[in-house]
Amino acid sequence: MWLLTRGENGEIALTEDRVGQIPDYAILSHTWGPNADEVTFADMREGTGRGKKGYGKIEFCAKQAARDGLHYFWVDTCCIDKSNKAELDEAINSMFQWYRNAARCYAYLTDVSTNPAQNNPPGTPWEQALLASRWFTRGWTLQELLAPASVAFFSQEHVRLGDKASLQRQIHKITRIPISALQTSSLSSFSLEERFSWAERRETTRPEDRAYCLLGIFGVFIPLIYGEGTENAMRRLKREIDETQKRQGNVTSHIWVFAFAKNLQYGCENSTPAPIETARTATRRGSKVRAGGSRAIPSSNIGNKARRRVCFGCPPTRAAESRCWRGIWRTTSCAARMRERRATSSSRRTLKTRDRR
Repeated sequence: MWLLTRGENGEIALTEDRVGQIPDYAILSHTWGPNADEVTFADMREGTGRGKKGYGKIEFCAKQAARDGLHYFWVDTCCIDKSNKAELDEAINSMFQWYRNAARCYAYLTDVSTNPAQNNPPGTPWEQALLASRWFTRGWTLQELLAPASVAFFSQEHVRLGDKASLQRQIHKITRIPISALQTSSLSSFSLEERFSWAERRETTRPEDRAYCLLGIFGVFIPLIYGEGTENAMRRLKREIDETQKRQGNVTSHIWVFAFAKNLQYGCENSTPAPIETARTATRRGSKVRAGGSRAIPSSNIGNKARRRVCFGCPPTRAAESRCWRGIWRTTSCAARMRERRATSSSRRTLKTRDRR
């Protein structure tokens, strides 16, 4: 883990890559600007980052950490060597824990001002701007909100607005995350569906990060494959969550869940968001469900076949049900596979008729 510190000459520089014993450190949560404005790992190594716009965030973090008695701090733009794939994999899989272990976490909101002239209505200098802040719409800031025990929010003028506890009412209003989730360090008491729903309206710059930014939320680890696309990344995430649930003996919480953003689809082309169906609810409800919804597993199939799922847009037929296994969708729709199966069955019947003759 690379950390930043201010030297005796006043310059901010990277420490050596630390493994094992990590000193107390502060950590910055922020939204990225254009890549050209952000200070990179190479900039810090070569001392060329001072002229960039993003250097102001690093200066802010250094000063605030010093006020809190901390000599070290971490900023994601310049503390990860993204040219090293192994290091990038480790950093993203460890990031939730890094935010959880931080002595202080500072959320720097560049679009929230405490200057009344920049906000409307004038009666609330910054609360209206807080409700519309871009920080609450980004995928990575979800774990940065939930992982630390406390998060202090700062305006663009470096004025402290409050923390996660004092602003919990506003944060709940913006994110719809339960206040109890903001107050606890353990997310395992919240259902898988509910945790997915917290990311529903959030966006990421790279499509695969819509899955990768949720690793810490579910306590799983997967290798990064940038270029695989959102659907493949999400499929691997769901598979790993499912395997983790099985190892923990939680057989009724298999996680072939709905798409959490309007442009994200799993399975066939006409899939639409719908809640998951577990073996327990399938037993209770049987197999009678309406078309276009999540399909219960027929009671006769409970047992070894209890993890079968179908695409949400498929007609409620057993032919379709028998073709979708554990949420691993094919490139062709279930309807197409069902037609193929019918054609195969028809051919077999024709052959049997000829044999009898």
